[in-house]
Amino acid sequence: MTSDPAVIAERRLHPAYLVISLGRSIRTLLPLIAVGIWKAPGWAVAVLAGLIALRALGEWWARTYAVQDGSLRVRSGLFNQTRHTIGINRITALDAERGVVQRIFRVWGLKVQTPGNDHRSSVHLVCLSAPALAALRTALRPPGLVTETPVPEDPAVTLAALDTRTLLIAAVTGTSVPLILAGAAATFGRARDLLPERTFHRLTREVFVGGTTTALLLLAAAALAVLAGIGLTSLRLARFSLARDGDRLRISRGLIAQRSGTIPVDRVQAVRIVQGWWRRMLGYCALEVEVAGLSTSDDTERSLFPLLRLDAALDLVSRALPELRWTPGPLTPVPGRARRRYLSLPVLCAAPIAFGLYWLPGWGTYLAVVPVPLALLVGWGQAMDAAWSFDATTVTFRWRRVLATHTVIARRSRVQLLEVTRTPFQRRVGLAGVRLLLSSKRKARLRHLEADDALVLLHQVGRGAPSRPAADVVDTSPGAPVATYRER
Repeated sequence: MTSDPAVIAERRLHPAYLVISLGRSIRTLLPLIAVGIWKAPGWAVAVLAGLIALRALGEWWARTYAVQDGSLRVRSGLFNQTRHTIGINRITALDAERGVVQRIFRVWGLKVQTPGNDHRSSVHLVCLSAPALAALRTALRPPGLVTETPVPEDPAVTLAALDTRTLLIAAVTGTSVPLILAGAAATFGRARDLLPERTFHRLTREVFVGGTTTALLLLAAAALAVLAGIGLTSLRLARFSLARDGDRLRISRGLIAQRSGTIPVDRVQAVRIVQGWWRRMLGYCALEVEVAGLSTSDDTERSLFPLLRLDAALDLVSRALPELRWTPGPLTPVPGRARRRYLSLPVLCAAPIAFGLYWLPGWGTYLAVVPVPLALLVGWGQAMDAAWSFDATTVTFRWRRVLATHTVIARRSRVQLLEVTRTPFQRRVGLAGVRLLLSSKRKARLRHLEADDALVLLHQVGRGAPSRPAADVVDTSPGAPVATYRER
């Protein structure tokens, strides 16, 4: 029989919300306070503080939540009241987090993720005590089938934890260091625009005096960027662990600002293996999950595990998500005549850059010989990495964007769109392109492969076959993905 869904009567957030909301209101008014607080009389300051406190109290009193009739219901607003109702079966992920202030008051914030909300959390409950958070997580668990005699659930099993050595490698090979260097360069350019020209030249002459001093300053700046990147990554990924708790995955991370997320296994549409250039050289990769409603730009929300060896990643996927029923095996590479075509797009993009560099004065003209060879290397790498395979339950695509290699292992039943396209140039040599779209709004794409192989994927994964080559074919059966075939 079906278990009765848990019920939580209407209740308010933790009283710590009053202090946190008050602090946020004051932070919003900081520019106004900085300008006029010293000129305003005492009674005006008292009135302003009283209004801010009344607003925080009113928001806390008006904001309630409840779990009833299989739905999460949230009410908020004093004058303009808003009611949110989210079906439990529509929730794709629960992400609990707490910053420094929340840790002081021993409360958590909870973000409820659902599909179709522009990759933002549908509901954010800012202040929940630990018992209230646990009760809410239990109540928001989709009801399953149980027997007459309930069987106790297995305790959560930790599948992997990030050690210190791997954390340092993740920090050095991640995006934090390049972003810090890019930010420093942007700040330098902005300072050049804002400061008077004479002042800027005087500062640069005093700092960059040339020779050994300039080299040491640049090395020191690079070292500071690496240390800052290690520090930021450590704060974000410290104590990262992945656990399997029944039919859910539990992911926790963070040293100061802590985050703990739960993802129902049934909501996972695919697993993505990402290998950046440096990490591929070292034999490491990152694991991400494709879940509808999660951000497409924030890889932290999608992270299943931030860094591990490639062979260990394959084993971790099998242990964390046995429901995929995926067996690692060799992939089918694209044919030789398709590999040559992977060189075309990078070279076409590099040619105008090389032409522009040719007209640079002085030694700059020699830079024109760099873009085309680099484009050939990028295209060759894309051709060598392009491969695919499918079995009874999963389809696997591997491709390289520019430097990073992506491998998507998707459930065939969860593919939302599989599109086969053929340009006139591809038709002439019997090739086609395939694009696979998931409901997380992320894609997997092979630009060139055998046309017969593309049609096999269209039939087997898309569950639809084209009746006429020039027409779009859509399978409209309930729950089936869409398969399309287009020729240009």
